[in-house]
Amino acid sequence: MRAAFWLTALVGVLLLLGGWLGFDAPLVSNVSGEVVDDWYRSQSIWGVLIGAGVGIGFGTSSHRGVRHRPKEDAGRFLDRVGARGLKITFLAAGITVVVSVARAAVYVQLPLAALDRVSLLFWAGKFNLVLGGTIVACCLGYSLLTRVRVWGGQYALLGGNWIPAV
Repeated sequence: MRAAFWLTALVGVLLLLGGWLGFDAPLVSNVSGEVVDDWYRSQSIWGVLIGAGVGIGFGTSSHRGVRHRPKEDAGRFLDRVGARGLKITFLAAGITVVVSVARAAVYVQLPLAALDRVSLLFWAGKFNLVLGGTIVACCLGYSLLTRVRVWGGQYALLGGNWIPAV
């Protein structure tokens, strides 16, 4: 599961780069491209904030929720931590999709019906930037938090005794 977690982070980076470099914002008649680009820019910021918040928030709760079982080897424990991070990453992506659809439906600067705005903004390739930012921020937030904090009184995920116990 650790490999799947990091593979998901890699997919997030690829989505981020693909959305940033590979796709242009969709063209809407009677609307400047800057207005559509502004929506993607603000939505990308929302996606990163949602991803980081969910990753850090659930990373904190993982310290209480994922316990090292007696006679369990470290590999299985780390796989369970990675599996939880993978589920949390999918949760963050789902929340971002819901928020993006809601924000696209009420984005009145595009002179289209609500469903047309959602389909235009949500299904464009530029939306990969939003999803990629969410996935990367969530994976980074979760992985950094679970590696820096003390886990069950032991330094299970980060070697050395240079971090004081909290």
